[in-house]
Amino acid sequence: MKSLYYSFIFLFILSSCSSVYISSPKNVPLFEKKGEVQIEAGTSTNSIFATGSYAFSEKYALIANGNLSFHNFSPFYDLSDILRKSDYSLFWMTNEKLAYRSFESGLGRYNLLSSSSKWRLETFAGAMYGESRSEYWHFQNRHLQGFLQLNIGKRSKYDEIGWSSRIAYSHFSSEQEWSTDITYAKFNVFHIENFFFSRFGGEHIKVTLRYGFNLVYPGSFYSSFKNFNIDRGYSIFHFSVGLTYRFPKT
Repeated sequence: MKSLYYSFIFLFILSSCSSVYISSPKNVPLFEKKGEVQIEAGTSTNSIFATGSYAFSEKYALIANGNLSFHNFSPFYDLSDILRKSDYSLFWMTNEKLAYRSFESGLGRYNLLSSSSKWRLETFAGAMYGESRSEYWHFQNRHLQGFLQLNIGKRSKYDEIGWSSRIAYSHFSSEQEWSTDITYAKFNVFHIENFFFSRFGGEHIKVTLRYGFNLVYPGSFYSSFKNFNIDRGYSIFHFSVGLTYRFPKT
């Protein structure tokens, strides 16, 4: 009986996993040398975001990302709301959508390929904290995530192109007030997140485009549920556009 009850909560939370968990645009600096610094700000299909990265040695670099969904500061949940200019949303809880925010940081190694190669390969490991809430539904959710990320790309003076893939594992903890009672649910989720990106523009400032493909595999009672990503509304595809600035080399 307890498992069935938690199953219901699990379905409620992940019926729009793009609200409880929104995949943030990944940080792909493609560094070449110590001292390089890169920052970016932009918007995705349902959030605004900012990233920063710093190569503090000849081999290692730091990355950081922040993600804030539209519903934290507007009546809209995602881009479809804005384009339709109506209160209707693809999200099933049309009365009140969830607001999501997250922050992540990581440490990694860059320039893993030969220095003579035109391609750049880098890896990062890090952690994320995220939360979503709905005052209307008296609901809040928090999650912690650990991730491994691989970036590969080709970098030139005026344009860059590449691919990034992340494997992550998240622990979710949620609570919701039902009349006078508060219900709790905890579960784990395995993520595979991939995206293609391109940057183009001037030597230091460029437009960055990303197109992502994401999969999620619950680590509990629904681990064998087929077509979970489609049936549960997980955000499989997303698009983002940002403005990237790479500080001049010193």
